[in-house]
Amino acid sequence: MFSAFVRTAHPGGLAQMTRLSAFQRKAAISLIILLLYSGFALASELSPTVYHFESSVHIQNVGDKPVSFMKLQVPLLMKDSLYGTVVSEEFSLVPEEITQSDDGQRYAHFVVEELRPGEGFMLKISYVINMTPAVVEGGVYAVSPKIQWEDDEIRRAGAVLVENLKTDKDKAQSLLNFVREHMRYDRFSEFRNKDALTALQQGEGVCEDYAALFAALSKAAGIESRLVYGYRKNSRSIFERHTWVEIHLQDSWVPVDPVFYDVPGIDASAVYIAQWYADVPIRIRYSGGKIRAMSSETIAAAN
Repeated sequence: MFSAFVRTAHPGGLAQMTRLSAFQRKAAISLIILLLYSGFALASELSPTVYHFESSVHIQNVGDKPVSFMKLQVPLLMKDSLYGTVVSEEFSLVPEEITQSDDGQRYAHFVVEELRPGEGFMLKISYVINMTPAVVEGGVYAVSPKIQWEDDEIRRAGAVLVENLKTDKDKAQSLLNFVREHMRYDRFSEFRNKDALTALQQGEGVCEDYAALFAALSKAAGIESRLVYGYRKNSRSIFERHTWVEIHLQDSWVPVDPVFYDVPGIDASAVYIAQWYADVPIRIRYSGGKIRAMSSETIAAAN
């Protein structure tokens, strides 16, 4: 991972600088600013374009009886998205099959015949992601139950917000303005991670609540929308779990992040990794014993 460092000047540097003429001091300050600007520009140019994404699932039989015929269904990263393309994926355990549902979600299916008491294993799925955006065409995607776009209260609110607006772009902008003004971000809110109707009624929550409300209002206004679950790289260069929206404008999908941006679209320098269009869990079926499962994910820039 690329890191930018700015070395501090030697303590004697300031004392020496005070003996320079005013013109020399201005020239020196200008040079320092230029060097700092160049350093930041270089850091931007060298921003990683390939990332390694690793998903790990630790499975253990914590019961006193053997587990038999365990079937494990794990959601996989979407192959192509507006934010990048999965160019390779590797599995520590060979899947029985990889399927894709009608809404575009891919799943890997694994079978473990037996797991004795106390035994466990780690399943790792490693991806290489090229951050060059892919061309994403139409597609049919299941509407999340958190987007209650047919609810009367959401329909009424949406109708008022887009009244007399002609284009979908203007409607989307009006809806986005409302969500950003109406919502208060609170990671400790008792109403967080609920749904669009709760967000409209309570006016607080986290990214998923912002996204659900915007998506529901958009669909109520006749604009196709879908939630996107994944990661966003924050100002500290740390990837955090995040939820945002994609809407269909002028024959193409456009990302909208109601938490960080006040216009449709996202900054080209922002780094997003899309996992899926629904908050899908890992599913485990088995006989006997007692399974404990823990999952984790790591993201790192390619060397």
